[in-house]
Amino acid sequence: MKKIINKIWNLFKSLRITLILPVVLQLIVVLVLIGFLQIAGANKATSKILLQLQQQVTTMIHDTLYYRLSEAHQLNQIHAHSWYTDVLNKADIESDQKYFVNHLKAFPHAAMTFIGFSDGSFYGARRLENDKYQIVRNNEETKGASWYYNITETAEPLDIDQKFPDFDPRKRPWYIKAHEAGQPVFSKIYSHFIFQEPTITASYPIYHQDQLVGVFGVDYLLSWLNDTLRSLPIGKSGQVFITDEEGYLIASSTEEKTKKSVGQKFELVKAIESDNALTSFAIEQVIHQGNHQLSKIKFNNESYFINVYSFDKFNLNWQVYILLSAKDYMSEMNDALRRSILLAGTSSIILWVLAMKIARWIIKPIIRLNHAAKNIVRGKLIILEEEDRQDELGELTHSFNEMTQQLTQMVIHLEDQVQERTKELEEEKNDLYQIAFFDRVTGMANRKYFDNAFQIAWKSAVIKQLPIALIIIDVDFFKKYNDTYGHQVGEDCLEAIGMLLKRLTNKEDSLAASIGGGEFRVILERPLIKEIDVLAENILRSIEDMNRVHSTSPYGRVTVSIGTAVIIPQSEEKSEDFILLADQALYIAKNKGRNRMERIII
Repeated sequence: MKKIINKIWNLFKSLRITLILPVVLQLIVVLVLIGFLQIAGANKATSKILLQLQQQVTTMIHDTLYYRLSEAHQLNQIHAHSWYTDVLNKADIESDQKYFVNHLKAFPHAAMTFIGFSDGSFYGARRLENDKYQIVRNNEETKGASWYYNITETAEPLDIDQKFPDFDPRKRPWYIKAHEAGQPVFSKIYSHFIFQEPTITASYPIYHQDQLVGVFGVDYLLSWLNDTLRSLPIGKSGQVFITDEEGYLIASSTEEKTKKSVGQKFELVKAIESDNALTSFAIEQVIHQGNHQLSKIKFNNESYFINVYSFDKFNLNWQVYILLSAKDYMSEMNDALRRSILLAGTSSIILWVLAMKIARWIIKPIIRLNHAAKNIVRGKLIILEEEDRQDELGELTHSFNEMTQQLTQMVIHLEDQVQERTKELEEEKNDLYQIAFFDRVTGMANRKYFDNAFQIAWKSAVIKQLPIALIIIDVDFFKKYNDTYGHQVGEDCLEAIGMLLKRLTNKEDSLAASIGGGEFRVILERPLIKEIDVLAENILRSIEDMNRVHSTSPYGRVTVSIGTAVIIPQSEEKSEDFILLADQALYIAKNKGRNRMERIII
């Protein structure tokens, strides 16, 4: 601790620091204040913008839901008025069905409009995906089934497109709920048996002398709601999703699944069980803290402003969750902050440069002499450029240069001597390296080089779990060859075999080495079994094709025996055991008559 304090204290003794420090401290204080004020202002402005945006998004969702759903009620009101004024008449089915088709065309968001009577009959029209229409009827003629007809441009029935047996409108959710409520209502969301989509039906009961005659219905598929939510201006990370009164997910601005298949139908997904992590997290937080106590949540180190709005119109109780990410709306604030910091930084740099120039002008001669003196200590002799100064520092610079010139001559002479001796040592080092790691006769890597290289290759194969192969090559009856023809001829033979091996193994992942006594070894990294066999056979045949006479060999010429082993080594296995396996393969080759190759695979 004392050393650190001393270092800091010594730093303040510098003349340059003494001149510059007041300016630096002033700049730091100014930058910190600007940054603090900018960040505080940016956060406050962002919060205000996000709250306003939440209100706008809430209004947009409310207006869209209200418009779409009230449109369904409006269509039912038109139907009811037509019924009570005898425009619709059960006795005139053909006219009624034309009526339904024409009104369905006038309300483009409705998927189907119809009436179910208390006697089980059912009439209406539906919209197809290609913007065509069909009529439906269920009466005595259809015997309790719903028949869907293709129609002409004037809504005249053509052929039957589909039949749905045993359809009783009185058992459908929209009919039951209207009957129970005794007034216009919306049904719960259910799986439409035709469209197989989440559907909500606006129901409107009609009466005659307080007796239920039937229920008008308008089907709205909720698939449009997902597209509506995705079109909202909620930023890249923002989300909006809607749940019903039981917590089931109705729609979402993300790609999360809102329904799951159960047999031939589907069920809505609970929002708290959503595959979207932010959706389920938001629900958990609302349940834990309550709607009115929660305005911000933190998810994955990102802040979200959350607003939960209840859409309670038309006997519905849907919850609309709006989550806006502060990060999405900080970009402009960050740009303004960066511009302010850039402006402050530019001004600060100008002041800093000005202060540096003044300090440099004052202390430059002293620093130059100080550096030159330190360079002399390090062995670097530099002549200072003499400025046109007539003061004491100018005279000192001139004297320093004269001393440097004298020292330079001495150093140059010593450097020449050192360079000459260094060259001699490099040559001796290269000679020692060749002796230590390369075979004198063949010029190949020797046993020491091989052992080091093999250990590196083995460890790499263990880590990467790749195969490694070892080929051991032994000249057959080499001692007899030496005894018969002499050591010089024996060395010539080894040199020729070495050149052959270097040519055949001239690849990045292979190494050939001379072990001594007529033995050679080859390391192969990441080999294929076929490559090992081909290489071994090439070596065998190429040495035999050299046709070097060997009168004491049963083959009459120089041949070799080869043992190979291949393995994908595990961490608990030893490289020495693997070498023994290759050696065993060589032993087998010799026992089988030499001039052959044997392989062991693990």
